[in-house]
Amino acid sequence: MQLQLATHGTPPSMQHFFLPEMFKQTLHLIRHTQGYFEGQGRDDASYLAQPLQTLYATEMSRVTMRLSCIMAWCLGQQALVQGEIDADEAMMHFRLEGSDICMQHSADAAAYLPPDMCALMAESEQLYLRAWRLDQQLASTIH
Repeated sequence: MQLQLATHGTPPSMQHFFLPEMFKQTLHLIRHTQGYFEGQGRDDASYLAQPLQTLYATEMSRVTMRLSCIMAWCLGQQALVQGEIDADEAMMHFRLEGSDICMQHSADAAAYLPPDMCALMAESEQLYLRAWRLDQQLASTIH
């Protein structure tokens, strides 16, 4: 995995990085998720009983939120690496958001929702957790 460091004269403890691979994975998952929700996901949801349709919609929103938050975080990291913003601005405006919602895990959803939806839920959750850990590491180097 290739890392790009943002040094701009900052001490090593305050250097930041951008992970091009995480950006690519997020973009790929966004496209895959969109395709599923616009196609097979509609069919999958239509066969679910009403309470499960509500659960499906909730998890669909959670997947979408995870991916949106990760992408915004990646873009903030990229702006930092490219010198478009400084570390203080990145920490103030471009932290990974939504952990109260994005880190929730529903065992019911995994048991009752279609396998393709469960795969998207799991993949987006893993990617979000990776970004969350990196965000926490970055915050600890600044403070």
